[in-house]
Amino acid sequence: MNPGRFVREVEVDTDLDEVPAITPPGRLRIRYHLLTQEAEIVAPALEQSEAARRVDEELLERLQSQCEELKAQRAAAELQLAEVEGHNRRAADPTREELVAQVGRCLRGYAHWEVATRERVTLRELKMRATALMAGDGRSRRRVTKRLEAFLSRSRDAVANLEAKVECVKLLQVPLGEHRRASREEEQRVRLAWKKTHNRQTNERSIVWNDEALNDECWRILSPDSRNVGTKGCGRRKNANLQKPKESHGNEEGDSKRGVIWPIKEEARRREKEGLFNLAFIVKGGVNWRGCIEDRQEAKDKELYSRVKNRDTKKGQERLRWNLLWKDKC
Repeated sequence: MNPGRFVREVEVDTDLDEVPAITPPGRLRIRYHLLTQEAEIVAPALEQSEAARRVDEELLERLQSQCEELKAQRAAAELQLAEVEGHNRRAADPTREELVAQVGRCLRGYAHWEVATRERVTLRELKMRATALMAGDGRSRRRVTKRLEAFLSRSRDAVANLEAKVECVKLLQVPLGEHRRASREEEQRVRLAWKKTHNRQTNERSIVWNDEALNDECWRILSPDSRNVGTKGCGRRKNANLQKPKESHGNEEGDSKRGVIWPIKEEARRREKEGLFNLAFIVKGGVNWRGCIEDRQEAKDKELYSRVKNRDTKKGQERLRWNLLWKDKC
């Protein structure tokens, strides 16, 4: 039965579906229809979300169970790893000791083998040498002779070098084993006995003999007029009566000393030309002289190195050519 409505105290039967929309019942009717339509639209989505939620809950339960299993497996693996590391640590020390002992045995065995091999080789060589000497092998004798001759020649060269230095020191009035300050006149004479040379092509500087000044000094010392010149207490020198040889340039009077070559200097030049040794005297601080022997083989090595170093560039080849020309000229 439809509800009634009193309008001016008059009851009127009305239907809600027929009520106008501007009235409150009409607005309620429209809102009800809208909510019904929204419920019809939302109901499937709600059912789908409920189903997805149930699926997610099941997946989460499975993942949690798997995580628990993995944690248990990890704990078991860590325990097993700790056991393996402890076993390896306990087994490492004996292994290292065994390795060290084995290496020591190998080294001792190799040392014994090498010593035995050396002994066998030495004994074999001694037997061969003894057999050769007993058989009178001429080759071994010649080799021994050459070695002895080389040793004697080196000894003679050393003795000659020392004699030359001693004679030069004697000629310049310097006592052996004594380093004293020379006077101004003696220092000037000694410095005049040398002259510095500078090769502008090869940019080489050296100190060479000054023939005229050196011969003047030697004649001054060995002349009969200088009998009282020398070290204190020596008196007249042994060679004070030495006669002055005539020069080789045709001057009969012999006033000029440029043609005189002294035996010491001549011997030094001869030995240097033959390749025995290079005798050079270096003056330091006036009359403090020191002998210097240059190794010929070292000089050859330096020359070979300079050739190899300078052969790649044009400037180096030109410098090498000038060096060779300068050596030939000297």
